[in-house]
Amino acid sequence: MENSTSSVYYGVSKPRIFLASMIQSSNTLFKIAVGSLTYVATGGFGLTVLLAGWIASAARIFDGITDPIAAWFVPKVRSRFGVARPTIFMGYFLQLATVFLLYHVFPGKVSGAIGVVIYTALYFINIIGYTLLNMGNELLQNTITNDPKKRPLVFRYSATVTSLVTMVYSIYRTKILYPKYGEISIPYLKELSTIIFILATMMVVVGLIAAAPADNAENFEKNFHGATKFKLKDIWNLVAHNPAFLSCFISKATDKVASETASNSAVNTLLFGIVIGNYAFSGDISVYNTIISLLLIWVVTGRAKKKGNASTYVRWSWINIAIAIVTAVFMLVIDTTTISVSIVPTVIFVILFGIIRAFKSAMNASIGTLQADIVDYEFYLHGKYLGPLVSSVSNVLGKIFDSVSSVIIAWCLGMLGYTSTMPQPGDPMTNAVLWVTLILWLGMPLLGSLASVIAMHWYPLTKEKMEEVQAANKLRREQNAEIYEAEERAAEKNAAVNSSRK
Repeated sequence: MENSTSSVYYGVSKPRIFLASMIQSSNTLFKIAVGSLTYVATGGFGLTVLLAGWIASAARIFDGITDPIAAWFVPKVRSRFGVARPTIFMGYFLQLATVFLLYHVFPGKVSGAIGVVIYTALYFINIIGYTLLNMGNELLQNTITNDPKKRPLVFRYSATVTSLVTMVYSIYRTKILYPKYGEISIPYLKELSTIIFILATMMVVVGLIAAAPADNAENFEKNFHGATKFKLKDIWNLVAHNPAFLSCFISKATDKVASETASNSAVNTLLFGIVIGNYAFSGDISVYNTIISLLLIWVVTGRAKKKGNASTYVRWSWINIAIAIVTAVFMLVIDTTTISVSIVPTVIFVILFGIIRAFKSAMNASIGTLQADIVDYEFYLHGKYLGPLVSSVSNVLGKIFDSVSSVIIAWCLGMLGYTSTMPQPGDPMTNAVLWVTLILWLGMPLLGSLASVIAMHWYPLTKEKMEEVQAANKLRREQNAEIYEAEERAAEKNAAVNSSRK
């Protein structure tokens, strides 16, 4: 990696950025597995749908508790393998182990109170793994480059790989798994999780190797010497005196609630398996959706390189609102069962669905870029490198809101009569099912984007402001490096004096 004390901008090569982006995609794979846990809870551990929803909400709150602990722990890591990579590996290992136990070992072997305890414990440990991998990866994303022309690429590549992974998953789920098992069952989920184990492992290994030049403990210590320690006052300063953080947090939290709700596996079953009446159709169109997604992701991140991250995010939030409204009207005025049968409804739906998926990925990428800018802005304001803390505080506040998504889904499913079982493809279609599906799939993202537009009105980090921030941060890094090297020389001198006395 280019020495960050010798120029305003630093970063590794684009191929390394691309390969390192696979770490985030491995976390996406584990999220896919966890997204089907309600099916495991009801079919393998004997829980009710509502109880599983409450446990999922409690797990998200617990997730918020683990974030501050990880924020304190992660920057203190110093090893021959760097700062971020050991944390990433530990998070990967915990997720791998817990998903294996949840899907392969305990289903069908425990029930009742014991089943609830084991299921809950493993779910919570999985949350710890997710937090560690995510926190380590966000630290890596902050240190891998600060170049405004390269930073959007970190999230462009991550969104690209994630879109491809999601496409393959959708085809595999609908074209191979569901025809093979005939329902979303424990054997179905066991096979799915096995594939996830293999792919996630490959991505983590490749990503960690590619990130090695950026994750150097000595360089990190030089650049941010004495800047990684934080106190409770720093949390208050972040929330109360950093307007960029508050704007970004509201946008991230509302988008995340909307995204988690809309992408839930139960909502996917409602939409394709019941409203459209063709569960395999989601796999049929996944290739087209991915093409649309990739095109728009590259357009969005390309604009961010030229116009800045904030203005790009606001523009696409407005477009996302418009597309959600158009799609909802389309779904209400046609016979939804013709979507996978007649050519015109099929083409319209594929385009609209692909754009919705694309904006979800692109906006997630934009939020990641905004958060990385906020870390640099905090360093600029207070001389503190608070990458993990920025992520932690944002996640804690966000997960408090996000915890309601599982309850919303469980409550909506309960209104439809799904209290002890989950929706299955082929269940009866009613007006209530249509409206609930549209609210969860389109209504929540629409509200999330509207909240983001309002919040970003107060976001101060324009493209020009970030140029000023990075120039000032260059001087801070140089000063930190001088202090670090002076202390190292003094320590060596003292060690030599002590050695001569002995």
